[in-house]
Amino acid sequence: YGIGEVEEGANYGAIETLLILDELLKGGMREKIEQLMEFVRQMRGNIVIVSSEHEGGEKLKALGGIAALLRYRVR
Repeated sequence: YGIGEVEEGANYGAIETLLILDELLKGGMREKIEQLMEFVRQMRGNIVIVSSEHEGGEKLKALGGIAALLRYRVR
């Protein structure tokens, strides 16, 4: 949970599903998030953008706005 951990999971090709809060795509990290999304797609991962107005979005925001479901354990 958090950009650093998600990037690490992506580097291992371990991300099955990437969860992104819609607010992150509107902020200053947009370019970095879009690059991460493209990398996950190339590794055959799924992308789910979660609305900040949804209950799940509120929970994701509490986790830093980004999280990943992994195919396998990284550490």
